[in-house]
This record gives sequence, C-alpha cells and structure tokens, in this order.
Amino acid sequence: MPVSGIRLINTNIITPNRLIRDGFIDLEAGKVKALGRMSECVAAVTASATAAAAVPAEVIDLKGCYTTPGFIEMHSHGGGGADVMDGTSQAILTFARAHAKAGVTGILASTLTSSRSDLLNVLQVFKEAKKDNTDGA
Repeated sequence: MPVSGIRLINTNIITPNRLIRDGFIDLEAGKVKALGRMSECVAAVTASATAAAAVPAEVIDLKGCYTTPGFIEMHSHGGGGADVMDGTSQAILTFARAHAKAGVTGILASTLTSSRSDLLNVLQVFKEAKKDNTDGA
C-alpha cells in the first residue's frame, strides 16, 4: 500500500470562513489536499476500498493546537538582525527565515528612502536571493 504526505490530526483549524474544531489536514508536496473534522477523516479511511490515498507517510498529533493559514507581512524592513537595505543576498535570506519562524509565508519588503543605485541593487539582490530561498518566507 503506497504512503505519502503528512496528516496533521487533532487540530483546531482557522479558515477564512469558520473554525473547524478537532480537525485534520492532509498535506501533499507542501500543499493542503484535504481538511475537515477528525470524524470525516476516520470515515474516509473506513470507506476507502484501498485506503491508499488515506495513508499518510507521517502523522503529527497537534494535541488541540490551532492551525492557521500563513501570515503575510505587509510592511517590513527586515528581521533576524538583517535589513532589506543591507544589500546582500545573505541579509535577505536571514530576513526571510526569521519571518518564516513566526508563521509568515509572504513578505512585502520595504526599503528606505535611498539613492536610485542602492534601490536597484536591492531589487537585484532580491532576485538572486529568491533562487536560493528554500526555507524562508
């Protein structure tokens, strides 16, 4: 029986429309494939003839913790001791990782008033850092 993905169980899920108490979330390749109440998860496994799709590679019990969509930081000059205007790829990656640790999945980075050349450099550095960013916001 093939296994893949991650199942988060026993979590309270905050969605844009409602709170799902005692829920589960199935993740596959970093994306949400299914979510609902634990009773629905158990029913799906029971009803499945092969149950292949219902068998996750890893099950994580969140023990009643809350799960939310990732946050989007709408205005930030930096984080983790790094500043957007530092002008290095390492600073951008440090900034992105620091925000990811706090649940931020997207950032609208903010520069300071600066020279045209400094601002163009920051844009180029962002472009380069984006290629290397595997674990940050």
